[in-house]
Amino acid sequence: MLRPIKFRIWGKLDNRFIRYSINFPYELNEIFTLTNYLAFQQFTDLLDKNSKEIYDGDIVKVKLLDEEVVTRLVRWDNIDLKWGLEYPDFPTFCDNLSDYRGNIEIIGNVLENKDLIDKKKSSIL
Repeated sequence: MLRPIKFRIWGKLDNRFIRYSINFPYELNEIFTLTNYLAFQQFTDLLDKNSKEIYDGDIVKVKLLDEEVVTRLVRWDNIDLKWGLEYPDFPTFCDNLSDYRGNIEIIGNVLENKDLIDKKKSSIL
């Protein structure tokens, strides 16, 4: 049995999110032809410390091992093929998102809260 692939979809015309589950692979081509009007953010299958679903493009606060709290961007790491936390000074490098389970809190996302991320340093903006 295949699991549904969950997306959070941003409507570019009305600036709001829609939730949608794709019947993979049957509806995939139909949905992705609408990229001029929609932005897709995939669910990572992980939850933050408040049980909120973490999606690609979320901006999170992360408590590191030394107790320092930092802001990071969630994104897919194409090099290591994993969900990662982008380093602002080195956007091609990502920590493994699942290593910080229980220590992540969503504070926004790149579509609604761009001011929370340094646009010059992020690879996603």
